[in-house]
Amino acid sequence: MKLHLFLTGQKGIGKSTIIKKVTQNLELSIGGFETYKGIGNDQNIYISPWNKRYYDIEHQVGIRDGIKADGKTYTFDNLGVQILETSNKTSQLIIMDELGFLENKADNFQTHCLKTISNDIPVLGVIKEQKGLWLDKIRNHKNVQVIQVTIENRNQLVNVITNHFKNKNG
Repeated sequence: MKLHLFLTGQKGIGKSTIIKKVTQNLELSIGGFETYKGIGNDQNIYISPWNKRYYDIEHQVGIRDGIKADGKTYTFDNLGVQILETSNKTSQLIIMDELGFLENKADNFQTHCLKTISNDIPVLGVIKEQKGLWLDKIRNHKNVQVIQVTIENRNQLVNVITNHFKNKNG
């Protein structure tokens, strides 16, 4: 397997759950970010450092209007970049959960994601299945392996990925 692993698959298949289980099995300094929906009626999308959740405007990266979501470039290019820069200095494993279309215009954030996967700190992430120039740069990077998560393989992937990162850091 390559140094960096990105999970992809249907919405709700368990990609983020796999990442949470893997990180619980590792005794490493873990950094990076996660994106997530608001609570209750709040369907907006937020970004926070790994394993911390904030639901305020400073962490908002996507505004949902019914079904459609628009990305907030400023938050990605500032807070998202700050999270990645800190993680690159302090972490043994960097989480990127998830990369998708909201970042399409966040050039600074994209640059920092690409810089991160060009480094030697292992990355575990989620990448949307959608095609797009910026997502394809991640998928096609020489250090990245994309793993399709299915109902059939999702339970086995926790152990496979845990062992992969134990061996990279062991």
